[in-house]
Amino acid sequence: MERASNKLIVSVHIPKTGGTSLLQAIREGSFGNFLLDYDRPAVRAGQLKQLAHRLKSYFTVRLKRAELLRDYGIIHGHFLVGKYAFLHPQAEFITFMREPVARVISGYYYLKYTASKNPVSVSRNPDIPLITQGKLGLLEFASRRHMLDVYERFTRGLALDDFALIGITERYPESVRLLNERFGTHMAAKHERKGDHAQYEDEYRHLLPQLVAMNRRNTLVYERAMRLFDKKVAS
Repeated sequence: MERASNKLIVSVHIPKTGGTSLLQAIREGSFGNFLLDYDRPAVRAGQLKQLAHRLKSYFTVRLKRAELLRDYGIIHGHFLVGKYAFLHPQAEFITFMREPVARVISGYYYLKYTASKNPVSVSRNPDIPLITQGKLGLLEFASRRHMLDVYERFTRGLALDDFALIGITERYPESVRLLNERFGTHMAAKHERKGDHAQYEDEYRHLLPQLVAMNRRNTLVYERAMRLFDKKVAS
């Protein structure tokens, strides 16, 4: 499959915002040649090593500017937008956002009941054994610094208005329609799997007011993204 536009797309995959169908479409070639960038250091590496790894990676991609713009239809992965922001406006940027409290709950229960069964995930993330042993609760997990401003961190370096599209996980079919219209793709709006955390509602229902308060910063960004999304739907 070939898309109508040959302009490079940079797709920032914020964790736990859905996008299974998007990644599948990328692998199938719907966006042309693709580069998957999930090159993140293990959480266990510590902050200094993570920073060093990130800086090295940032400088490396800058040396490949011409190659990236020439050879790829899309770059997709768990990276901060600042890594590729230097390609704007020659490249177009997209991402998805999800209601913040639902995102953090989904992330916690994913680590507790899914990632904890994967030895590789456990070896890279020291939070997983703490969660499974009951030493790191949902509120403590949600209060981590990198959780409180996740949307700001992932989008820092590019104004929200400069994104070609910020899809909304809760409005996935509409998001896919806008994506197809923008890039001339024919991606199917497949039903996104609902988060497994729903079955654990009794465990976290009483924590919702605190989780809402913790996610004020994320919610402000999400609400702005929603307003931008509504404008695109209406246009």
